[in-house]
Parts: sequence; structure tokens; C-alpha cells
Amino acid sequence: MCRQIYEGLFPVQVYARVAWGMHEEVLFASERTYLRGAARQRREEFISVRACARDALRCLGLSRPPLIAHAIRGLQWPEGTTGSLTHTGQYRAAVVASSQDVTGIGIDAESALPLPEGLRDRILTPGECQIFRRTPALENSAWDRIIFSAKEAAYKAYAPATGRFLDFLDCELTTDLQGKDPLRIDSGRFGVVMKGRDRALINGAWIIANGLIHSAAWIMSGVTAASSMSPNC
Repeated sequence: MCRQIYEGLFPVQVYARVAWGMHEEVLFASERTYLRGAARQRREEFISVRACARDALRCLGLSRPPLIAHAIRGLQWPEGTTGSLTHTGQYRAAVVASSQDVTGIGIDAESALPLPEGLRDRILTPGECQIFRRTPALENSAWDRIIFSAKEAAYKAYAPATGRFLDFLDCELTTDLQGKDPLRIDSGRFGVVMKGRDRALINGAWIIANGLIHSAAWIMSGVTAASSMSPNC
């Protein structure tokens, strides 16, 4: 079910795999080195989500590559592919696609609960906070965490494609909720507009299912110039 959720959020062909809890996987030497000294939970997340990723990559005809994160650019995916990982609690997911279709993709999963107190001002721009003033009934909803999740997915699509960091406050979400019931936030589409820009260069979608917010973001093939996407221009 969750696999179909992610595959249905993207406008291009992607391959998703999900798992709950520990999933055994034989690691490469470089991955074992990377994990040296890691806590048990971190090791379980690392191993399980890479098992999902390698299973998804088989759908693109690829064997089992090592998957190591490299600073801002994140995981180094096999040539001709791009992908993204996410995990929260016991849930793990991976999505991969051909780089002929998309320059970058990102996914994120979060509990469908409001953000902890004090985090909103670090995540949401003043413009994004306006919805709570316009619709007070949203105050105790998961809307702020939807924005957080969408931005997490957007960062995962943006950073590998550009080699640039993207802060939560460097971008603002636009959504397709205009004119709809503001309390119906169980699904929607969004764009991510960089600071100083007037149009979205990253697009995405979210859906709430199984108690989780599932967010997906993408940069379509052809949108590749890091300078045109920089939030600091």
C-alpha cells in the first residue's frame, strides 16, 4: 500500500519499496566503515532503508551498489539514476527513478501530528504562518508538519542536483488548497519557491495515510542550472 502511495505521487515513473522494522541486508565494506560506532537504532535504519533502495534499483536493471552519503549532495546513486530515502519510527522507504526523467527526487515520511512547540518559527516563513491566522481551526492540526515534511522532501531533491544547502526559511510553499476547505489537508500538491524568486522550481505532493504524512518532491529533467536555483541569488 505505502509503495503504491509513493509511486502515485510522482508525475514520472518511479520505483518505491517500503519496510517496517528491521530488514536484513549484507553491507559493503564502505558501508560498514561508515556505520562504525553507530547506535543500534541508527544501524537498523541504515541497513533497512538501503535494503529498500537496492530492491527498488533492481527495477531499473541495476545490481546491488554501495550507498554512502556524501556531505550536502546526499547519497551517490548509480549513474543514470536518482533516488531518495526516508525513515521514521519503524517505517523505512526508498524511491528511485531514471535521471532522464527527473534531475532530482525527494521523499519524506512524518507522523501526522503537529510540530513540537517552538519549532514552527524555525520551519515556516511568515507567509506560511498566515494560514493559522486566517484559519484558527488549523492551529492544532498537522498542517505545520506537512510544510516541514514537504520542505524535507524538497531539500532531498534540491541538494543532490545542485550541491547547495537549502534552509527551511530559504523557501516557501505554494499549495493547491486555494478555494478548498482549509481543514481538508489529507492530500494536496505544492510548489517550492526560493527566496527572491517568483515561481516554483521544485514541485511536489503529499498524502496522509496510515498515520503518516508521505511527501514527494521532484525537479523535472532540464531544470539543472544550480545558479538559477540558488536561494541566495
